[in-house]
Amino acid sequence: MKLRTQSIQFKLLAAGILSVLLPLAIVGTFAVSKSSDALMTISKEKAQTMATDLAGLVQYLLGAEMKIAKSLTANRHLITSMAQLSEADASIRTDQVGAILEDLRHEFKGINDKHQYQGIYVADGTGQILTGILDNGEMYKTISVAANDDFTRAKSSGQVSLGEMIRSQATSK
Repeated sequence: MKLRTQSIQFKLLAAGILSVLLPLAIVGTFAVSKSSDALMTISKEKAQTMATDLAGLVQYLLGAEMKIAKSLTANRHLITSMAQLSEADASIRTDQVGAILEDLRHEFKGINDKHQYQGIYVADGTGQILTGILDNGEMYKTISVAANDDFTRAKSSGQVSLGEMIRSQATSK
């Protein structure tokens, strides 16, 4: 069947449809463009707000970790035991290490109630781990942390040092 494009009825109908659809398409394109821009702006603002909130939370958590670490370094019993350990001979050294382990076990139970820590240990000035307690209750093996950047930073500054997460030599986690 042949389409009659010459009739007046077709021309009026085509002109009417075109006069409605053309402005509708232009307005629709403009509306989609503006709403997309507005949604993108809002989503960027939300992402920035969320990132700011997360950064504040991380800063708070790091501050809390620093307080925990500082409180552990202020433990007088541990400080006294470490001082005695450095001056002790081999026979007394085992008893001192056992006492330090029990002190660390007690401290670790207090700070690890939600199991967010893998372990806690005590190292000497050379970076050799003397003793420590892991989350599963086992003792740390004899490991050196002398090459660890956080250890060298803490040793040189005499202050608590927090750094990036690294793979544990004790558990490979």
